[in-house]
Amino acid sequence: MEDGWTGRLHRHKYLLLLLILICALIVQSVDRHLVAATVIAELLVGISLFVMILVVFEGRRGRFAAIGSGVLVIALGWVRYLFPDAAHAWMDILEKSLLMVFHGWAAALILRDVFHQERIRTDDVLGAVSGYLLAGGAWENLYALCAILIPGSFNISPDLAAQFGDANAGGGLFLYFSLATLTSVGYGDITPLRGPVTAFAMLETVFGQFYIAVVVAQIVGMHMAQGPRGRGGE
Repeated sequence: MEDGWTGRLHRHKYLLLLLILICALIVQSVDRHLVAATVIAELLVGISLFVMILVVFEGRRGRFAAIGSGVLVIALGWVRYLFPDAAHAWMDILEKSLLMVFHGWAAALILRDVFHQERIRTDDVLGAVSGYLLAGGAWENLYALCAILIPGSFNISPDLAAQFGDANAGGGLFLYFSLATLTSVGYGDITPLRGPVTAFAMLETVFGQFYIAVVVAQIVGMHMAQGPRGRGGE
């Protein structure tokens, strides 16, 4: 029988992940010219990767691959911050590529876990929300890659660009655009100007609507199938 902190972690693993992701999202929205915000953002990236490895990646091969990718991402982030003169474009490209795959992979594993549950719990619902945010993170890094490889792909309002500093580094700028696109909000202060970014934005919008429709239908269907006795938060 599971008990102690390991049992609580297993029962509330997605709650922990969601809290970390929300904290990271809030910190990334803060002015990146503030040194404390940048340091905290880098720390939260490392913590979020560690938590994902702990609660999402369960197979030995997958976990080893995730650990290797996570360590490399953290190292690249701190090298860029501590030694800005040594940073090169290829480091940003590698970091964004790894994060894109990492977040997309984690979102897919969470969805698989939710869809294979025999009974739906509150933590599974939180897992679906976490997967939604992680999918937005995967698209975020794809947009950041496009900004590096295809300059002029985005039109960014001056005030917004000034807040986040170097647009090519990504930061919270493309996370903001990604989540606005994923939810079909589209405020217009950052817009794609050319392909393939315009195509990626359209695909993300379709993905966001499809995700909500399918996941909500799955959760509601499982909830109804459980009956009154099977429904519960735990």
